[in-house]
Amino acid sequence: MNAGLAYDISRSADKADVALTNGAGYIVEGAKPDALTFNAGAEIYWVFGRKLSLSAKYDADVASSYLSHSLSANLSFLF
Repeated sequence: MNAGLAYDISRSADKADVALTNGAGYIVEGAKPDALTFNAGAEIYWVFGRKLSLSAKYDADVASSYLSHSLSANLSFLF
């Protein structure tokens, strides 16, 4: 299991200057990220004999303006 708390002291929004081949250009600004985020997750690991293992992992990132989930699995066979 894991858990974490992060605070972004810069909180700067991404910005990109775009220049087109026809001479036109514009500026694109991204959203300002949340300063405080929380992460939590858990992993389960199974071993079958000496050569086969299986794991499953879940993680969640939580902030006031978004919620992110990830789920992964890993199957290993030693030969």
